[in-house]
Amino acid sequence: MVLNKKGLLAINQKNYIAALKFFDEALEINPNHIQLWNNKGLTYLNLNQYDKAIVCFDIVIELEPKYVKSWTNKGMALERLNFFKDAIKCYNKALQYNPDDEVAKLYKKNITNRLKYYKAAHGHFKEALERNPNDAIVWNHKALILSAIKQYDEALQCFNKALQLEPFNTDIWHNKALTFTEIGQYHDAIDCFDKVLELQPDNINALSNKGLAYSALQHYEEALTCLNRVLEINHRYAFALYSLARVYTLLKYYNKSIENLKKAIEIDIKYKNLAKYEKDFENIKENSEFLELIK
Repeated sequence: MVLNKKGLLAINQKNYIAALKFFDEALEINPNHIQLWNNKGLTYLNLNQYDKAIVCFDIVIELEPKYVKSWTNKGMALERLNFFKDAIKCYNKALQYNPDDEVAKLYKKNITNRLKYYKAAHGHFKEALERNPNDAIVWNHKALILSAIKQYDEALQCFNKALQLEPFNTDIWHNKALTFTEIGQYHDAIDCFDKVLELQPDNINALSNKGLAYSALQHYEEALTCLNRVLEINHRYAFALYSLARVYTLLKYYNKSIENLKKAIEIDIKYKNLAKYEKDFENIKENSEFLELIK
């Protein structure tokens, strides 16, 4: 089906709004086409609209209960909403219909390991906070663990508790900002980075990450201002140079991007490997100078 192929191509190009349009047009012609509903669900998954994704996958499952991909995809959407037990049920359903499905196996294993880790960590922090409920550092560490296993709402609640106890602790503000960044709430992240910078105006970590948050919002001038300020403070701060390279690529200033990436790699070799997988460098993946840097 031509419209389905156009939708899949749009997904590959990360043009999710166009993809939805193609799938909707196709579904008007064939409203019971399970692959179209599954692909529409995947598009919503990429847009982080998990509730809408689940609706699409449920329609597939109603039409064809043994359609393994939609059970797995529904599990992924539920997992991102932190409904871990329901997600495992979906992965189990997928494996019931196809015991060799590697994707369902992998996601089930990952989520099971995360739950085991959370259970162990939860017990540790519960004990510590029973001994001293006003220990901001313990609240902060608990929040970091929750954030690491993608329990973001609970993590933010713990950061808030920690900040009630220590409102001038820049580490906690910074960690909270990074959690907001992780879930795409960049304006909230910038507010938290600003709290750090009120207390420590030359905090290069906060300035660098604030720059990346601005970049994610496509506020590139503000991003450049933050990152250049970092390099005024420390001209050899590799993370800022690497971040500048990312921003310049998005602005299509490819020579400046290569120049800053080269400096970052000269200071810290790890950025060579990071650059290989960085989505922001998509525009220069075939650039000979870029390829020379990362080979």
